[in-house]
Amino acid sequence: NIDASNRVLFSNRPSFFAEATPAQWIFFINAGFSKIPFNTAVWNNGSCYNTTTSAFTAPVSGVYYFASSLYFQKSPSTGADSYVHPMFFINGSNTLKSATYGAEYRIRGRTYYSSSYSHDTQINNIYRLTAGDYVQLYVYGGGALQYYTTECFFSGALIG
Repeated sequence: NIDASNRVLFSNRPSFFAEATPAQWIFFINAGFSKIPFNTAVWNNGSCYNTTTSAFTAPVSGVYYFASSLYFQKSPSTGADSYVHPMFFINGSNTLKSATYGAEYRIRGRTYYSSSYSHDTQINNIYRLTAGDYVQLYVYGGGALQYYTTECFFSGALIG
């Protein structure tokens, strides 16, 4: 809820925690950018998270915190030196609200696979969003990867 002064009331602060179901390994066949699907909202205060598009849409302008944990394993056909970079995309872009140091994108988390072992990777960031901006989680993979849905989450909340 928002009061007459356009302040968000704490009891209904926009926030969400999303997972993917059913429990399974999902393959990303090609290297490159892939959107991670999260089709189940464990909670969704303010109904701002869309389970079909896996996107959180800011209901009001403000500062938001986002976090995710992902559990990946490389495909047996992927080279030993494989990697994954998780990234938050804002309005479909990986550069819209990122650092501008000349890089294509700012790496905020990374996992490197030196053998056939699986690894987890975390990412978190704070963004100043305008009402209507939407956030999704993508990964940039260096080879064929799979992730286990029950070990992964995507979350966010308005913090100010």
